[in-house]
Amino acid sequence: MSMSVPNPNSKLDRAGQQLAGDAAMSLSAEQRGALAILATSGYNGATQALLSEHGFDAGLIAGLVNRGLATITAEKVRVGGKLIAVARARITAAGRRVIEK
Repeated sequence: MSMSVPNPNSKLDRAGQQLAGDAAMSLSAEQRGALAILATSGYNGATQALLSEHGFDAGLIAGLVNRGLATITAEKVRVGGKLIAVARARITAAGRRVIEK
């Protein structure tokens, strides 16, 4: 499987940079904290359960997703022989740029 490297000059990435710049000015400390956890979560991201344990509710994560700073995917995992649905959040490149500022 090959992965493409984002082109920083593409129209989509420039739009993401603008969004990140706008979002950086209005993020709360709590939102920055959630992004920091996502940034250290690696490729697999963090489950909603883990984020909830740290005090970040689904509404806060949804706000980050709406700003293009994070993504949410629904996955099924097998636990004890049963399939359960898990929401997993990951930081986007725009989200990384915001917390680097």
